[in-house]
Amino acid sequence: MQASTHSHASADIVLSPTLTALAGGVRTATHCVDAAIARIGAVDGEVHAWVAVDEDGARAQARLLDALPAERRGPLHGLPVGVKDIVDVRGFPTRCGSAATSTEVVSSDATVVQMLRDAGAVILGKTVTTEFAYFSPGPTANPHRLGHTPGGSSSGSAAAVAAGMAPLAIGTQTAASVTRPAAYCGVHAIVLPRGLVATDGIAGLAESLDSPGLLGSDALGLAAVLDAVLPNGGAVPVSEVLVWRPGPSFGVHTHMLAAVDRIGDHARELGLAVADIDLDAQALALVDAHRRIMAYEAARQSRAATMPRGELSPTLRQLLDDGAALDRVDYERASAYVQTVRREFLDRLRSTNAAILAPAAQGAAPEGLSATGDPVMSRPWQALGLAAATFPVGFCAGLPLGLQLVGADDGRALLRLADTLCRRT
Repeated sequence: MQASTHSHASADIVLSPTLTALAGGVRTATHCVDAAIARIGAVDGEVHAWVAVDEDGARAQARLLDALPAERRGPLHGLPVGVKDIVDVRGFPTRCGSAATSTEVVSSDATVVQMLRDAGAVILGKTVTTEFAYFSPGPTANPHRLGHTPGGSSSGSAAAVAAGMAPLAIGTQTAASVTRPAAYCGVHAIVLPRGLVATDGIAGLAESLDSPGLLGSDALGLAAVLDAVLPNGGAVPVSEVLVWRPGPSFGVHTHMLAAVDRIGDHARELGLAVADIDLDAQALALVDAHRRIMAYEAARQSRAATMPRGELSPTLRQLLDDGAALDRVDYERASAYVQTVRREFLDRLRSTNAAILAPAAQGAAPEGLSATGDPVMSRPWQALGLAAATFPVGFCAGLPLGLQLVGADDGRALLRLADTLCRRT
């Protein structure tokens, strides 16, 4: 498994083909769930993407769904889904990647889980997260190279999709927790704009920054999932691409910058308006504001802050200490700056139906499993609460590279553009 495991996944475990086969009656929910469980049994001993898989419960869910007449089946009928273990799923404990948390099962689903379940999805189990969705990693390895990080904090969700163990997985993002693992593991992802889907039932780090996200094996499949669970938005297609090549301060590798150039050129070939944009100064200021807001809120709002300090990693204790040391004036100043810039970005993006094209990470997944990589390329957009779609654009030395499209809509137009742009990579 030093090479990608994704190529070995069957159509039963890839998002768009799974949705099509289930909708057309070519596959049953039971068949797809059995295929996912078999795949987990075959590869998770090396990838370690799962905290818990409820094989009996998932199979029972599938049988009940298969017994429904066709007219009562939901648009996601029988779709197997993994859920990051800071997100509540009834019948499972929410351990948040920490032995300090309770083993008591929760009695209700988080909103994002309930939306998928109501549409007919089957919950397979819980995927690995970093400790309280911060930086201390769990056991998950990158399916493309087991000695490299899968990213964090939605590490298990990204790796489960990349290794073909689930066609869809739920993640969450406070800094770069969906975007970075999606890029490192070579899968597609969407971070939902803040406020679109409630975060109740999610043990996040910072209330004003936390967002749910979805990871899947293809962009059109993710767009179809959003179509199934969100109101009809009539999303307007993206007509302008604003290309940001970050400067030296962001530490972006040359192969990643080359990928930005290549995809920007492809957008021009497709007839889209394309313009280069210099966001370095503004993005650096947003990174600083994001750090302050996250630390301040984590120290006062997060589940991690309620834990005995001796049971937390030094990295997480440092975040909470840094946040506790910030005063409210500093926090409010950072928050006010973010809101001012947010209004500017929304006006600019909406005026021409534009999306920003940028690296999703500094480069390919770093070697080693003791850290999860730098979140700098996502902090600005997460501070602003914008939708961000990650998509793979090739490989460097056998490891995936990913770019992101950032926009002002609910994410569906971004995903459809991402599908188009990544077809010739």
